[in-house]
Formats: sequence, structure tokens, C-alpha cells
Amino acid sequence: MRSLVWVLLAALAACRSPGATRPPVSPPARATESEEDETLEAPSGETLAAHLKERLPGVESISLVKWQRIPERTPGPCTADFAAGAGATRIDLVEEVGVESRRLRGVDLDALMTEGWIPAYRTPAGVGLEKSAAFRRIDFRVEQTLECRCFGGERPVARYPVEVRFRWRKGALPAASASVTRGGRVETLPVGFTAGRLLVYEFRLAESFPAGNEGVCGGRLFVAAVVEPPIR
Repeated sequence: MRSLVWVLLAALAACRSPGATRPPVSPPARATESEEDETLEAPSGETLAAHLKERLPGVESISLVKWQRIPERTPGPCTADFAAGAGATRIDLVEEVGVESRRLRGVDLDALMTEGWIPAYRTPAGVGLEKSAAFRRIDFRVEQTLECRCFGGERPVARYPVEVRFRWRKGALPAASASVTRGGRVETLPVGFTAGRLLVYEFRLAESFPAGNEGVCGGRLFVAAVVEPPIR
């Protein structure tokens, strides 16, 4: 009996010793190569396109397009305005309405009004054009110049060429962009976007007055369109 007790105590001490052998621990199961591919795989082009189409469906019709420019008048010796007069505004236009297709290049505001566009004003100094029609396609680009002018002395002027463009084809999403040229470099303007049945794109200009004069020479450019279905 005493010998059995000694055998049990020896076995217990062996289990507690640092060198005691423990059963091996299996490493975590590693995913197979095919499982890893499935986990890391990005949505396919078709899946992504379907998701975007559901979230932002294409526009099937546009019934009105409007463009406006608005200089921001500020108190003080300097002011902002858009250049006026012959050749100050150049417009390129491609439009398809019903069965008709029209292309114009380098025309002014007056020439566009002979094609069914009408003036669109906004106080105090906003000027623009709009057209109501069953558009199937439109590519509208306007080139103009923001003039930052100071009074007194030599009346210095700083000029900033500006371009705004609106493009759409039936079934696609409309796209609008604008840019300004500063010191010979073309820079894209950030866009503010209002969705719904009436789409509104807004671009803001914030330039410097000449000769180190204080203040901001500002202006805003708007492009709007009535679309169906609404963009939500």
C-alpha cells in the first residue's frame, strides 16, 4: 500500500515540473487560398455599376437648362465684374432636341438667343441664359473673364479667365465643372451640388484684387437643370 502511495506522489511531481511534456496545441486553422480570395475580393465592375445605378440612376430627360454668372459687389475702392461687350463671352454648344441637332462654336450671348435661349437675370448683377426644351443631349461650355478692378490712380485691373461646362446624354448622369486661370495655371473650382428634380451646381470664385489691394474679388457661377427622374 505504501509503495502505491509513493508511485502516485512521483507521478504528481512529474506533472508539475517545468520540463513536463504537454500535449501539442494545434495552430488556428488557416483559410485556404480560395477562401482568402473570396474574402478579399472587391466587387466586380458589374456589381459596382449596378450599385451606383441603383443609388444614382441615370437621367432620362432634361426639360430645362439654366446658366448664370453673378459678380459679388463689395464696399470699398475695388469691385468685381464679368467682362462685357463684343467677344467677352464665348459659348460652345452641342444640343439635341427632339429630332433636331445643333452645334455652335465661339458664339456670344446674342447669337445663342436666336436659338431659343432666353435671358435669365438675378439681382443685383446676375446675368445668364436658359432654355426649356425636351433635351436628348447637351454639351454647354461658356468662356468668360472675371475682372477685379480698383478705382483711383491708375485704376489697375486683374483678369481671371473662367470656364464652366455642363454635359449630359440621355440615360447618363449630368456632369458640371468649372475652372479659373491664375498666373497662367488652370485650376479646377470646387462644386456645391443640390440634388432633387432641380439640380443646381454652384462654383465660387475668390480672387485677389490688383496692386495688393485688400478684399476678395468674388463671383459665383451656376448651372441648373430640371431632370427626370429626380436624383435623390
